[in-house]
Amino acid sequence: MQQGWTSKKGGEGKGNGLYLVQKIVQHNGPNSRLVLISGNAVSLSSANGTTYEEIPYSWPGTSISCTFDLSRRVDMEEILGHIDDLGDDEVWEVEE
Repeated sequence: MQQGWTSKKGGEGKGNGLYLVQKIVQHNGPNSRLVLISGNAVSLSSANGTTYEEIPYSWPGTSISCTFDLSRRVDMEEILGHIDDLGDDEVWEVEE
């Protein structure tokens, strides 16, 4: 999950979707998790960072699971400030 990287054919997409979700999870506190299973690997993102683990079988497709602590506010302006280039055609709004 690197900013700007996409696996979509033909260059569709900006490669910011999972990267942005990962950053939200990391800023949401210790009870938040993002689990991504794809092929023969598992990625776990939390407030402690991201770890990758190889699994002994190949998962057909991609599975994504997110857990958020809804009692905690996430400062989107802080998160978006960490993202260098969202593309000229992207519009981001932060609602209170």
